[in-house]
Amino acid sequence: MRVAFFSSLVVLFACVGDAPAVIAGSDSGTQPDTSTPPADASGDTAMMGTDAADAAPAWSPTDLDSRDMLALWLEGSSANLVVSSGQVETWYDLSKNHNDATNKQGGPAPEPGAINGHEAVHFVNVGLGINDSASLQFGGDQIYIAVVVKALASGGIIYSKAMSGFSGSGSYYKEGLQLAAGSSAIGDGGTGFTAFAQLNTNSNASMVWNGSIFGDGKFHILALRRSNSYALQMSVDEQPVQMAAIGGYDISEVGAGVDIAGTHYGNIAPNIDLDIAELLVLHGSAGVVGDPDVLSVQTYLRSKYAL
Repeated sequence: MRVAFFSSLVVLFACVGDAPAVIAGSDSGTQPDTSTPPADASGDTAMMGTDAADAAPAWSPTDLDSRDMLALWLEGSSANLVVSSGQVETWYDLSKNHNDATNKQGGPAPEPGAINGHEAVHFVNVGLGINDSASLQFGGDQIYIAVVVKALASGGIIYSKAMSGFSGSGSYYKEGLQLAAGSSAIGDGGTGFTAFAQLNTNSNASMVWNGSIFGDGKFHILALRRSNSYALQMSVDEQPVQMAAIGGYDISEVGAGVDIAGTHYGNIAPNIDLDIAELLVLHGSAGVVGDPDVLSVQTYLRSKYAL
């Protein structure tokens, strides 16, 4: 089945405040009274030490990575980018898989201070590519993709691992996995900017977000979950999850790399205008992505980006 494309086209850094300065020479000249020691000073010190030891560290996707639950982790901080002449040449994957995204055809640009003090990467009709690897071949397993994204102008395809076909009228999407945020031309019946997901080519394997939320010039958390081989779930921010039935398709697409924006089908290249601050793809070796991990990711992204 040929899919009609839209013509115009979702590393936690904990910011710790500076410690109070110790001011030298601030003695007023009056000697302190040392006749009576401070009450329970040793107890206070012991209690402070206990509190510090009991303080739980902030959650990070590194927890997922340590449990082999993270297929891809792109975070837009400048420390994770190699930039040349204003273009992103490499976006380092922070997972142990090292599925780095590299410049394909004139790279995107860094976007400093894009959201809540964090950086993003800005794509306008350009993209990054990731070579195929076993860690990106999901079969019929459960997966969860979450991206902090701002869809501008046409929006576009965010994540694509797909094969293309060719007919007399040109190249087209044939099968695989896509996640997009963009204009009503994606297929929402003209209600405005929306989100779209597609697995394989069957019409029952497509899902359109029922609502117009993108195109407002703001970042949103867009998430796609394959909760089992035959079901898709999509969410935007804290809105109710929407669901669709699909076929039990193998979406490994062995030999096809991943496109981060800038998707091509032969000589066909849908328009792209997106900012991506962070993208996480969860997939475990057992093929199961549980509710606790999904909740941890959602909480992490909402807190980090104030969404």
